[in-house]
Amino acid sequence: MSNTKVTRQAKRDYQLSSCIAESFTQVERMDRFNTILVFGQMTNGRYGVLTATDNSSRVEWLGFYNITEMETWIIQKWNSLLIDIEDAIKSAEARAAGHTLKVGDTLYTSWGYDQTNVSFYRVVAVPSKHRVDVVEIDQTVDVENMSSGRTYPGLKVIGKVERKPARENRVVNIDGRDNSGYFYAPDRKGVYCSWDR
Repeated sequence: MSNTKVTRQAKRDYQLSSCIAESFTQVERMDRFNTILVFGQMTNGRYGVLTATDNSSRVEWLGFYNITEMETWIIQKWNSLLIDIEDAIKSAEARAAGHTLKVGDTLYTSWGYDQTNVSFYRVVAVPSKHRVDVVEIDQTVDVENMSSGRTYPGLKVIGKVERKPARENRVVNIDGRDNSGYFYAPDRKGVYCSWDR
């Protein structure tokens, strides 16, 4: 454990101890998911909750008028923490498992502010479970009105082959602008695009 982290935790523990000594008549403490939760009745008859994490030296304070309000908040807090942990575990497992892309798959990226630009790419090689080789391909636009339409992937190669990191069914930073390339299902009816009139 780094000295910086030890210092943060020491400051946090000191603040917790001081707050408890000054304001609480009785407390309960829960330590889960790198989060400390201290709660109980205060000297003024109300109820309070102190929260802190391993990554911060700051202690957060919440006050409640009755025990029901406090218990409701605690339940919601732990439920949200559980969801965050489950999502983090799923994300880590997905990264470890690698991508699901295969040669011939089509990817697309969509970006823009005052207009929606779309580019298509094709997977031409799968060197590993964490990387793919892609190449940009042309597209055909079906104009629906004066400023927008739907665009479809073509067959002609218009770019050079590039090796890119991949996760699940997408490619990270496929176009050099930090945009991900997402899997384009074969039965999809095009991608929305727009332009200035």
